[in-house]
Amino acid sequence: MSSSQASVFSLCRRPFHDTTDIVESFEDDDFGPLEYLADCRGENYCNSFLGGCYLLTKPKGSSLLLHRLYGGGVGPAGQFWSVERRDRDWGCEFDDVAHETWNVLDIKNVLVVPRGILLFEGITAPLTGYRGGGWQVFIHHSILQHLLEAQRTTSQKQKAYHLAKAVRAQDDFLDGYLDEASARNNDYLRRLIYAARAQLNPDRCRLSSSPLQPVLRQS
Repeated sequence: MSSSQASVFSLCRRPFHDTTDIVESFEDDDFGPLEYLADCRGENYCNSFLGGCYLLTKPKGSSLLLHRLYGGGVGPAGQFWSVERRDRDWGCEFDDVAHETWNVLDIKNVLVVPRGILLFEGITAPLTGYRGGGWQVFIHHSILQHLLEAQRTTSQKQKAYHLAKAVRAQDDFLDGYLDEASARNNDYLRRLIYAARAQLNPDRCRLSSSPLQPVLRQS
């Protein structure tokens, strides 16, 4: 790892907020869950994080509030959020790489993330004309859509239904990742994700939650 890469990774491991617990950190040459989305589903979100470095985290309390500015051609259900409430300004546009031609940042949205949901966090990568450097939280659309539905409904029964769907979508995503990690003989990462699940719900996992390190991506 070069000195510049080490510096980026060091910054990514120190989030400025204190609202989530870190489960594991991933560098650009690790085969993490976002690399799985890129390699196996053609959804490349790794490039949205500076140096391809990001954290796998979970809410510290019973829930976590995330914030999003949107408008123009961008809707409320985007996959990238912030842990802090912000108003539209040039700093927000440049930090979060929100291009004014497609996101005018004039509408606010708040998302309640329950404890059972895992998050991906890191520093926003720069884009042409935008410096990046803001702190962003990513939730995959397959999970996010159910969290938003749970938030919209006033029925407790429907809320529980949509939250259960969100957890099921997360399980499907992680199962796909675990299968691919297994195919790459990456038992360390299999145990890592099972350990994270055990912390969220001990009944879902029988493997130990001993400290583990990610393994380099195998070609």
